[in-house]
This record gives sequence, structure tokens and C-alpha cells, in this order.
Amino acid sequence: MSVKINSADSARVLVGMPFINTVFLFVVSNNGSSISLASSGSNGQYVGCGKSVAWLTSSQAAVLVSTYSLDNSTWYSSNIYLYTSLTTTTIPSSYSSLIPNIQQQLPSTISSQLIQAVSTPESLAVLDVNGNILLILATPAGTYAATSVSSLSGTASIPMVSSSTACIAGTYKSSSGIHPCSLCPSGTRNPGGGPCISCINCSSNSFCPWGTVFEVNETYLTSQSQAYAYPRSPELTAYEDIVLSNSFAIGSTSHSESVGDSSFACDTTLRNAQYDSNLQSLAIPVPDEEQPIVDMLDNQVFTLQLDVFNTAISCQAVSFVEIVGSTTLSLPMASCNNVNGVVSATIILPGHDATIEVTLTSIQLVGGFRLGLSGPSQSNDSSTMIQSVTVDIELTKAINETEPLSGDSSIFSGIWYPIFSLNNRKTFITSTQYSQLVSSSYTVMTITISEASYYIKNTESPIAKQQEVIFHTLLFTIICLEISGLVFLIVKLVFIPIFKKAIVHYYRAPRGKVMPTDENASHDKVTPTHENASHESSSKTRSEDG
Repeated sequence: MSVKINSADSARVLVGMPFINTVFLFVVSNNGSSISLASSGSNGQYVGCGKSVAWLTSSQAAVLVSTYSLDNSTWYSSNIYLYTSLTTTTIPSSYSSLIPNIQQQLPSTISSQLIQAVSTPESLAVLDVNGNILLILATPAGTYAATSVSSLSGTASIPMVSSSTACIAGTYKSSSGIHPCSLCPSGTRNPGGGPCISCINCSSNSFCPWGTVFEVNETYLTSQSQAYAYPRSPELTAYEDIVLSNSFAIGSTSHSESVGDSSFACDTTLRNAQYDSNLQSLAIPVPDEEQPIVDMLDNQVFTLQLDVFNTAISCQAVSFVEIVGSTTLSLPMASCNNVNGVVSATIILPGHDATIEVTLTSIQLVGGFRLGLSGPSQSNDSSTMIQSVTVDIELTKAINETEPLSGDSSIFSGIWYPIFSLNNRKTFITSTQYSQLVSSSYTVMTITISEASYYIKNTESPIAKQQEVIFHTLLFTIICLEISGLVFLIVKLVFIPIFKKAIVHYYRAPRGKVMPTDENASHDKVTPTHENASHESSSKTRSEDG
């Protein structure tokens, strides 16, 4: 059991009971005559929490926690939980940070099994199982107590003492103490170079995640890909149907189609093309006409490009190795540059199937990364990143065949489609996790590249070839002329005669005789002239002779 009275406020007492895995906060009142339990905390294990407790300031405390096996027979390691914002009566459910952490690693001379932690009062002295002592001194705001080997002073017989170091780029520290610097919140940054009490605001159009070092314009983060959605075939894939639907449709579209824009087509949206896409197993030999493009894809050399954003890491801290079985082979970098917090490194891949490990030997933060594959073209006229990242890249061949409008020589083209598999939840961590996770002093990225056991075959072929277009168009024209002639004959031989007979029958039909009335007779009476009288007389004489 461990007991510690707050030197700045003697009314508060911390009591650690590792056998029940609990730390208690008691409040003493009435001049020490009464004591009450204000709060308690545990780390969720069976034993080990509260092996040693220490007050650092009136609102800061340290708790030594040991980790054991499930049967409590094996002691694995120890951590120091730091609480930087203790209230008068409450122990927070989660600690603020812990030691060791990314910025404050235990030196190699100090064992991970710690047995005692004593405050002095703002600083902390730690004793390990071998009797070695590490003294972590409190540092002012904007700095942290560095515990790396290069930052320590002392020998095996003299306690190792930490040193005050400015917060690393992308972090800040607003209060004094032994705790590490915190990540700059999203939308702020710290370019480093000196102590940092507060971070600088970023511009609105920049990429500034947690722990930002430099502003990166969001347009720089645009992904580039040569993959595209393969088009679908049109609804009409028979040339006769296309001709009929466009010849007798009301509108401005007409005429024929071709592969691509046609100089004689009124509607350039029409395409004499149909599409097909399928998967082909590489276990089956490819056809002879496809073998050249497959060989060119297999022989293509890839360049792997790694871009690391928002970091103060230098090119000297980046290294690439290929994992071959149980050994590693160093891979030289083809190029590397660092511009405004973006480190861009490239290597030539040894093959299409490889496992590449990238190591960033620095505790500097990384805001994000981008991976890319590129290769030379060939033709034949015949949140902040965690320190252990795994990325899987699967390469798939895509072969495109374009059949010509005339002739038999198809045009082949090919491209590799990479598929990146990455678990964002396991790749990026929050500010709280950064302060609470035990991490090493370097970042390792493992890139596994493999090739799919199949390839994609895309085929573009004309709906009708040139000879078929000419023949069917001519045939369609002749049929249209014959239909027009037949309609003309039917009208000439059937409808016109019927129409004429109807007209003749109408005009030859008998008409009714109208008898005039007296009134009409008096008005219609005509006095014949001399010529008319003689004509009537002669007509009457001829009638009598007859």
C-alpha cells in the first residue's frame, strides 16, 4: 500500500492499494478529526494499480501501475499514469498521459519493471528492480522532460537525470510539469524550432489535422487514378433496329453510327460500339493475340512513391528495405526531397510481388501519407499517423481490346489497377491515444505488394462493321424505295379509279323537276324575238312531218 499527502493541500490524500487494483482520494476535514472518501479509480485489471502514488502539484499526480499475467505469476512491465487536471474531490476516469510515451522513452539502463516512484515534489524519481534511478525533472511550459539516452546525464552509480527540451514540431505544452507535450488541435500548427505554449491557427483551405507542422493546401491531396468506369453497351445492339429507330423518329437525329465521331453523322452522340467486360483466370493460357500486351505488363517496372505530410522528418530519417523470408534487403532511394513539411521519397520496386518496410527513425509526428505507383509507358506497333502501419496493394491487369470498323487487326492496350487496403481505425490515432499509448521512437510502415490471380478483359467492338453498314444501309434504302413505289401503285390503281367513279356517279344522278308557280311564271315570261319565233316554227313543222 502507498500513501501520499498533498504538500500544497494537506486535506487531500492519495492511497494506492495494488492488491485490489484501486487508488483512493480521501478528503480530511475538521482539523484532521474526520476523513471521507471523495473518489476512487482503477485501470480495469485485477492487481497492480496504485503500487506507488505521488503528488506533483496541487492538481497533478502520478500513479505507478504494474502489469501482470492473468494468473498474477509473471510481472511484465510498469507504467506511470500522469493526471494533470485533478479536481478537489474527483479522480478522472482516464489518465492524461503515461510514462514511457513517444516523447519520453525509458533509457536502456532503466528496466521496464519499476518498484517505486517518489515526488520531489514537482519532479519524480523512479526506482527499477535493478536499483537504477531515473530522475524526471519538471519543465516549464513549452518544453518537456526528455529521457532519451542522448538527453540524459548521469552514470550507473549516479541517477539518470532528464533534460529540458523544446516541444517537438506539431505539439505544445501550456503548463509546467513532467508530462509530455500535447498534439496541436485540428486546425492549428507548430512548425517547431523552439518552445511552444500555444499553436498557430491554420488557414481555412489547408490540411491541418492533429499535430500539424506545416500547412498543406488541400488541392495537393487530390488522388490521381487512371482507372475509370467501363461504359455499358447501348440498348439497341442490332444495326437494323438502330436504323429504324433513328430514320423514322421525330427529331434532329439521323443517319449512321461509327466508332468515334463521324464526319457524316448528324448526331455525334451515336456510337457504333458495344462493350463487354469480364474476368479471365491467369491459370488459363492467354490467347496468342493478347500475349504481347500481357508480356509488356509483366515487364513493366514500377516506381513506388511515398509522400509523408505535415512532418518535420528529414530524408535522412527515411529508409526502405525488402523483406525476403526472414532476411531484409536494403533498397536505395531513387529520389527524396522535403518541401514545406512534405517528404516525397521514391524507390524502384524489385518486382510486382514484394513486401516493403519503410522506417522513419524519428519521434516527429506524421499527419498523413500518400502511396502511389507509376511506370513508364510502352508501345508496340505490333488524423495523425500511428507508428506501425500496414498497407496492402493488390495489382490487377486490365487488358482493353478495340475491334476495328473494318479489317481484323484489333488494337490492344493495358494498364495496372492497384487496390489499396488500409484500415483507417488502426492507422490513425486521436490526441488522447497519442498521450496514452506506449510507442517506440520510430515509425514503421509495411507495404505488401501482390498480383491478382486474374485479369480484367474489356472488349469494345462495333455493332456493325463497315461492309455491313454499307450493305444494310443500301438494302434499307432499296426497301424504302420499293415501299414508296408500292404505295404509289396502290394509290394509282385503286384509290384514284375509285375516286373518279365516285365523282362521275355523283354528277350523273337524276335530278327532281321544279314546276313554277303563277307568280314565278309571270316573272319568268319571255317574249321571243323574231329569230327565236322562226326557229320554234320550223321545229314544230319538223315535228309534224315526223
